[in-house]
Amino acid sequence: MSSPPDKLYFAYGRNLSLQHMATKCPNSQYVGRAMLLEYCWLFNERGHPNVIPRTSSSVHGLVFRVNGDDENSLDQSQDVQGGTYTKVFKELVLYPTSPELQLPIARLVDAVRNGAKMEAGEQEHHFEANVLVYLNETIVKRGRPRDEYLGPIRSGMKDATRLGIPEHFIRNSFQSMTPATAIRNINRRVLRPDSAQSAATEATRFRRRPFRTSGESRSRMFQREHVLRRERLHLPALAQPSLDQGLQIMAPPHVASPWLTGGLPYGDSTLHPSGQEETMHFY
Repeated sequence: MSSPPDKLYFAYGRNLSLQHMATKCPNSQYVGRAMLLEYCWLFNERGHPNVIPRTSSSVHGLVFRVNGDDENSLDQSQDVQGGTYTKVFKELVLYPTSPELQLPIARLVDAVRNGAKMEAGEQEHHFEANVLVYLNETIVKRGRPRDEYLGPIRSGMKDATRLGIPEHFIRNSFQSMTPATAIRNINRRVLRPDSAQSAATEATRFRRRPFRTSGESRSRMFQREHVLRRERLHLPALAQPSLDQGLQIMAPPHVASPWLTGGLPYGDSTLHPSGQEETMHFY
């Protein structure tokens, strides 16, 4: 009995981590990066990464060639039988890497660890049909990420930028993944400090305690402080020491980036009819 044909698989979320992919799909081979048009990514209300339809938005990811064994492994890790994800086949904009860089996953891990910049060998992009994508079409409300995803996704975002995924997409993804949770935890400690020590710690971290201006309500004060803390908690404070200095995904929103145009604080890219990527609002 012949084995089923290989499939192209679109990875996002924690499967951007090459080490994670090497563990789950040891026979997979890197093909290139890709964009899923008219979709955006988020954590759904169950805490799982998901992609949902969104006009004028796109999701960047990596494409791998997987065999039947790897596909079965993906089915199990994505809990297809339990309904966490559904298998669908979508058309993507594929940016294939050069043939000599389409490496088996184990060699790709070594190449990226050694500092390879894979996008340098990219070929002409094209539309690629029938690419396997795991998503959930019914659980689409935004939620808080599960802790188990944060480490692999951070690692995956680092790998993804080395493979050519735009930095602005990574920056947006990091913003949606971590600061909201961090801000919630900070606000709990500010509003209900457990002790004088915790209050002193927060005062040191943020340099001052909340204060009310003349005629300002308490709710308005905390709303204003929430915004200020969000700025202070922005991505530079969440940077990991292991991240390369050349990986500019932690730049604050006011720092100019070649991926941002028109003065927008954030952007996402879609494919212009001319074939050029253009920048627009992410949400």
